[in-house]
Amino acid sequence: MQQGLAYILGAIASDGYAYYIKSNGSYRIGLKVKDKPFADEFAKYLYIVGEKPREYTRLDNKQLYYVVEKGCKKIYEIVHRVKKHEFIFENNDDIYLFIRGYFDGDGHLSHQFGDNYQVGITSVYKDRIEFITSLLKRVGFNPHIYYCKYKNPWRGLKESYQTRIHKRREIKKFMEKIGSSIPRKYKDFSEIKTEKMREVYSDSELIDILKKATNELGFSPTKREFIEQGYRPSITIFMRRFGSWNNAKKQAGIKTYQDGWH
Repeated sequence: MQQGLAYILGAIASDGYAYYIKSNGSYRIGLKVKDKPFADEFAKYLYIVGEKPREYTRLDNKQLYYVVEKGCKKIYEIVHRVKKHEFIFENNDDIYLFIRGYFDGDGHLSHQFGDNYQVGITSVYKDRIEFITSLLKRVGFNPHIYYCKYKNPWRGLKESYQTRIHKRREIKKFMEKIGSSIPRKYKDFSEIKTEKMREVYSDSELIDILKKATNELGFSPTKREFIEQGYRPSITIFMRRFGSWNNAKKQAGIKTYQDGWH
């Protein structure tokens, strides 16, 4: 595959478009997004494959969008082969780049609780998520598909599908092999990497962190409150070190509550 084409295909499959203009017999591929770095990355790869796109901004409903477009029959035809699952990726590097393009459009890294995270990729098309899932499995991941419902403010209750990765070692691999071109998404990966790879916290560091959180909040935080306020490191680290959340609080001289999420 031509270098960079896989990213273009992934980006179009998630947030882009490719269509035929019957009136003049031309073909159009493009991307219209809120994230400028995403648009810039898409344009960069178009240049790499020898296509010079048109780049401009558009204001829709007071929201600024970045648009990158190009008339290209070749890419249009490949996009539709991908959508029909007729296109074969020849090597892992192309799969990584394709998924990166798709993740930049419809992917996320979310913090669940404690030190648990998940990578998720979403689509309203079940067959598309099954295709992404098959590619992830091909390069050594163990994703699972979930059915979701969400409320669209304009169209009512809608359904979607997600493929998710939960294991920390797989999330680390996703970060290293795939990652994201969008700073706000890459920042999430950087935070999980920092928490996992930094030096081990000493007892006194953990106690100081807990005292600082209590002083800032003005009360003794429950585990849930500590998590929801975004404090780090994770609750799990405190519990492994001191045996329980309440024991950590006792060491810090902070008020304790009954067992459970307190």
